Amino acid sequence: MKDKIYALYFPFQELIKNYYLLDTFFYAWAMVNNLQYDKELPPSIPRTKAFQETTDRNIRRIYGVTEWELEFILTEAILYSDNKGTQTVLNPDQLTLLINSLRDLNDGIDKLILTSRENFFQELFRLEHRQFPWQQDMDMFSIYRYFRVHNHPEVKPIFVEYFGMEPIEFYKISYTLIGFFMNNIIWNGPFVSYIQTVSDENLQKFIYLYSVEFHKLKEEIKKNKKYDERIFYCYNPLKKTPLVKDGDQIYCPFTTLFYEQVTNGVFYHLIATNESSYSNAIGHSFEEYTGYIIKKANIPEKFKVYPEFVYNNGMNKSSDWIIEDENAVVFYECKAKRMQLKSKIELNFEDGIKDDIKTISDYIVKIYKTFIDYKSGKYLDFQYREKKQHYIEILSLEQWYLTINLDLLEKIKVKIIEKLIALNIDPDIINQAPYFINSIPKFERDIQIIHVLGISRFYTEMLENTILKTARDIKIKNLSADELKYDFIDIVGPISV
Repeated sequence: MKDKIYALYFPFQELIKNYYLLDTFFYAWAMVNNLQYDKELPPSIPRTKAFQETTDRNIRRIYGVTEWELEFILTEAILYSDNKGTQTVLNPDQLTLLINSLRDLNDGIDKLILTSRENFFQELFRLEHRQFPWQQDMDMFSIYRYFRVHNHPEVKPIFVEYFGMEPIEFYKISYTLIGFFMNNIIWNGPFVSYIQTVSDENLQKFIYLYSVEFHKLKEEIKKNKKYDERIFYCYNPLKKTPLVKDGDQIYCPFTTLFYEQVTNGVFYHLIATNESSYSNAIGHSFEEYTGYIIKKANIPEKFKVYPEFVYNNGMNKSSDWIIEDENAVVFYECKAKRMQLKSKIELNFEDGIKDDIKTISDYIVKIYKTFIDYKSGKYLDFQYREKKQHYIEILSLEQWYLTINLDLLEKIKVKIIEKLIALNIDPDIINQAPYFINSIPKFERDIQIIHVLGISRFYTEMLENTILKTARDIKIKNLSADELKYDFIDIVGPISV
């Protein structure tokens, strides 16, 4: 298999060696900003023949080039091309030649690996993790979410010890640089802070942590390169250090990777320093943040909100949050855990997502166990609502991208039923109280829809797959708008360029 894939890859490798590197940097930056943030393409950026100037980003992707393709092209260019190349992506014909070569490689690999139903669905999951992070909305409210989570009293000391600055300083720098690199690929030194309350010293710390010298980046890409079925899923060092230093200039080819690193990526920095302490702290913080979102959405009050119940003489706990209206009750459990890298890149189920499926099913079974205690009357302060419908929902801080992969959802269901039977619990409980798996970005919308429709109607339509149509006219607002404005927008000044 590896030899066959390398044979397919070799023509692309030989071709990209001839391309002028800086032009590839510029093209990748401009196209991603167009696809992600609707930034106008500079006149020098060629459009493929099929490319359409439209407000629909997905149409621009379908008839142009996708973000993951741009990421792959740039990392390959960093490895194999230089600034002596005689060809350029700024030439429409030479650009088309390169893109077609990449797609021939992709099609050839698909024919080799998609040989079974299980491979097909596992590849679908890998594709989701390759493409969906590029297509999520990137906004300042997500930055505020991560600021609030990391500014929690339990998390903040761990954060400050690692980053050497307060979370508010860190996220002011992040907010400002994201805005800057949406409009500029290069930041010329000297690197001086004009951000209110952020010192030059802390800006330098930030740059040191998130930047890499070009020659070191090339070495890291080479070290992580795979020439097998993982060729499109190799770890990209730009995800850890999205700023590229070249003398007194800093390049940021992909603003989205920078955004990901200062939001989702902070977890990986801090979990490596003290796994036990940070895991507990971020768990408590995420739980508190979820409660904050629930309460912000519940204005005016239409459902009751209950924090975690402790019962059985302090030995057991309910789910993190419970909401209740006149017809239904929902148990929410918050999980800050990330999926393992192998789940996102491995084609083989046993080598990849198997362990994470076990973990997710354990989370859900744990809530069913406490749900049974609730039905048995062990929640002294919250007795069983026999006549109401019940639901269970797991909320993740990170996007897991599970909900559209029917094969993986079925594997999770099978594992849950196996565990319930092993515990002598009637598996019909999953029909009595259906479970859902969600992420906090989507939940921030869902809880507002629940506030309008009511709990029972929302989850009934979720089960019937009619909720998108029903909710399309419901106005969704940014629940943290006031806090974001106060903490960031009003006090962030311009940055030196």
